[in-house]
Amino acid sequence: MKISVIVPVYNMEKRLPRCIESLRRQTYADLEIILVNDGSEDGSLSLCRHAAEQDRRISVLDKKNGGVSSARNMGLASAQGDWICFVDPDDYLKSFEIGELLAAAGPETDIVCGDFTADDGGRMVAGRFFAEELDARSADSKRVLYCQLMDSFYGQDRKSFYTAVGVPWAKIYRRELLAKNGLRFDEQLSWNEDNIFNMRAFFDAREVRYRHIDGYCYDYDHSGRMMHTYQPDFQKRVRKAAEARRECLEETGLIRDGEIARAYVNEMVNYLAGALKRSVFHRDHRVPFDEKVREVEQLMRTPEFSFLFEKKDAPAAVSGRKNRIFVRLLRNRQFRLVQLFLER
Repeated sequence: MKISVIVPVYNMEKRLPRCIESLRRQTYADLEIILVNDGSEDGSLSLCRHAAEQDRRISVLDKKNGGVSSARNMGLASAQGDWICFVDPDDYLKSFEIGELLAAAGPETDIVCGDFTADDGGRMVAGRFFAEELDARSADSKRVLYCQLMDSFYGQDRKSFYTAVGVPWAKIYRRELLAKNGLRFDEQLSWNEDNIFNMRAFFDAREVRYRHIDGYCYDYDHSGRMMHTYQPDFQKRVRKAAEARRECLEETGLIRDGEIARAYVNEMVNYLAGALKRSVFHRDHRVPFDEKVREVEQLMRTPEFSFLFEKKDAPAAVSGRKNRIFVRLLRNRQFRLVQLFLER
């Protein structure tokens, strides 16, 4: 079976060669490697074209910058493989990764999820999304997947946390699943789009298998630094993702599941905390504190987050000591303490 590997590329000339070489060295050789250059302004496109000259399995698509979702979607439109695999250009794979993911699939498996190894500044740390392997067919058996898609710590060891199962990498998707259900990344979202894509994919899949295959190397050192940069428009991006999540839950009917609904509450708490940390209360947001308070209060009144503060029983659904403290401080309008809490 042919596997199409889609790599969205934007300004990654320093890390891209490592990624491409790891794909070329896969022990499973029947690959179609699609490098999608998303309007890079460095030497990434030249590297992609050079790689295509070296390996006939590699093709290059070039487009104007439109974001990672548009790049992945262009790759999907071009892919001819039986299975789809996504790889981020700053990451790399151990040689057995793709072959072992494919070997783990059954005749009705539509998605195989593996684990990863986090490259934390040269320190390699094995990461697991769940303690036990999983064959999920029914709504009940998929519940743990949905819950972690929203509440990242669900089912994970907080002490060794790096990321959650919502990432598109370390997985293979049956192309027929994506085509039959019209599954694509939402190009209107610029944050959490992969997570919401996976919720729909998991819902439509006949079977999702999760295995302890740790052949994906996640460059957490690079990604982690990006997560702490100041993003003035992050509030808008978070609100769009929150709206898309709610729509997804309502369209699939998953919102009626009590445990999933509680995970959704915690996701909205984390969304709000991220918006405040990466925009409103970020040290590079240089406006008077009173103006920051007005921004916070405005966010608290939006449809995406107001239920956390208007309903008396909403805090009861919040889990985790930090989340409960965060919501309590906001409900009591203790904004100075909120800022200090987020800086910890």
